Amino acid sequence: MQPLGEHQRVVDYLREAEVLAATLDDQRRLGWVSAYLSQYYAWLGEPERAAEAGHRALSIGGAGGDFGLQVVAD
Repeated sequence: MQPLGEHQRVVDYLREAEVLAATLDDQRRLGWVSAYLSQYYAWLGEPERAAEAGHRALSIGGAGGDFGLQVVAD
């Protein structure tokens, strides 16, 4: 689902969620935010940032045993 083409606005909210998850040291949420950021960076044409966020999500998913996150991140 693409919210009316407002990709940058979605990324801004995801970046805010990323900061909050990191501040709370909530690795599960940080992993999921990273997975979603990876998708949005890819849609915005930023492959390096997409790969970085995707690798972070995959790493967090593996460390936490979150198979669903690993599937989405992969």
